[in-house]
Amino acid sequence: MSSAAIKHPPGTGDVTPQGRKAQELETALRQLAEAHERLLGLVRRKRLALRRAQRDEVVELCRKENQQVTAISELEKRRLALAAELTLMVEPTAKEPLRLEALAHRLLEPARGRLLMLREALRAKMEETRREAGAARQATERLAAHMQGVIQSIGGVIAGAATYSPRAAGPAGTMNFSTFSATG
Repeated sequence: MSSAAIKHPPGTGDVTPQGRKAQELETALRQLAEAHERLLGLVRRKRLALRRAQRDEVVELCRKENQQVTAISELEKRRLALAAELTLMVEPTAKEPLRLEALAHRLLEPARGRLLMLREALRAKMEETRREAGAARQATERLAAHMQGVIQSIGGVIAGAATYSPRAAGPAGTMNFSTFSATG
């Protein structure tokens, strides 16, 4: 029987050093997925707050997003360290850590299957978060363009050429401001 076909009884887990390290890596991957889920929730809430023009809420959500990104960074460092340690256990002469997929394929079942499933779930969550963050960034850019258009229209009223378009662009020359001294 090849070592690739060895399975551990359900619920017992692998008690070898390699098995324990694989379990730690699984835990790190689960924590990363949960952290990305929290970040995704914050990004969605921020997008809604932008849509409603809730400035204070946007500022608070940006602060929380930054905290979550920092937490994800720390979890990712842990994941990389565990992958490096596990790489050395399965390939003592490795010059660099194996990628997670290659590493998982070097492990016994059920660790192999769990790591591959967790890897795929994490990748999907990261992609979803990336898409939502991009949509939030576009919403922010649209709001900034709108605000710039509002400011230009105010400038146009002052300069005598009040126009505003949905693209936040007034005609050339509308930003001519004049000032005067009220003190003499």
